[in-house]
This record gives sequence, structure tokens and C-alpha cells, in this order.
Amino acid sequence: MESDVAVPSAHAFVQRCHHTWMRASLLQSVNTVMCKFEEQEVEEEYGEEEEEEKEEKEKEEADEKKEEDDDMEKKEEGQEDKCHIF
Repeated sequence: MESDVAVPSAHAFVQRCHHTWMRASLLQSVNTVMCKFEEQEVEEEYGEEEEEEKEEKEKEEADEKKEEDDDMEKKEEGQEDKCHIF
């Protein structure tokens, strides 16, 4: 093949450049895929954390409501006791 080329050293240089560009292109493609994969993992992890936070918040709200209900029952019982005194 080099017999058909007018300047063999230039041809070799172009071939090395072509191979370098191909490797760079491949690495860029792999890097893009990896970045997308990492973004997906982060989104899934964030979604799990968000779900856990939501569950904790719901549990806290339920606990607060139960405490309020218990307080109201105690107040009502106290008022019933007062009514019976009279």
C-alpha cells in the first residue's frame, strides 16, 4: 500500500491520527454512556431517599396526630370528671 503513496511518512502520520481519532471517539462514546448510567443511579438513589423521607414524614405526622388525639381524650375525660362533681 505504501508503494501507492507519494509521501510514506505523511501517510503513516495520517494513519496514526486516524487511529487516535477513532480511539478518542470510542472513549467519548463510552464516557457518555457511563455518565448517563451514573446519572440514572443518582436519580434512583435520590428517589429512594425521597421515598424514605416521605415515609418518615408520614410516620411523624401519624405520631403527632395520635398524640393530639390522646391529649384530646385526656381533656375530655377531665371535663367529664368535672361534670360529675357538680
